[in-house]
Amino acid sequence: MNGFICTKGLALSGVEYKPGDHIPAEAVLPNRVRALINQSYITREGEDPTESRKAGSTDGAKLAALRSEVDELKAKNDALSEALEAAGATQAPAAIIIPLTADGGVYEQEAKPESIIAAAAVLQLTVEEAEKVIAETTDPVAVILIHALDSRKGVKAAAEARGKALEEESDGEA
Repeated sequence: MNGFICTKGLALSGVEYKPGDHIPAEAVLPNRVRALINQSYITREGEDPTESRKAGSTDGAKLAALRSEVDELKAKNDALSEALEAAGATQAPAAIIIPLTADGGVYEQEAKPESIIAAAAVLQLTVEEAEKVIAETTDPVAVILIHALDSRKGVKAAAEARGKALEEESDGEA
């Protein structure tokens, strides 16, 4: 068997391929094969798609691992907060002022460390993973930071939509 099977829609040299289509080996540039396999666009003919991906399982597994890591960090943060409270420390973590450029001007966004961490975690994800996480985000400051700092169209659109939804939710509660 010589060639690949399309697992996500893509175009190679002007030819459109849909999931399940056979792709001749000569249609894929040799220096792009590994990248296309790792990004789940193609798999080698006769192989299970998950076997073709380097050190990987699925995007869902990556997302679950990231969520697990976030939950672990939140648990550590809660434990530290409880320890500080038990020791009599009453000072809350200081907010950080972040200058953001928007609409031709600069405004300052006050953000707690948790919001910054949440935004930084999303900035490291693929667009698809980021969109899923943003849809579940309840921190409006994290959404603002993501929208301001991430230049990818899909992420910006997801952050804008989530920001509007959070604003409507807060208006409904007031």
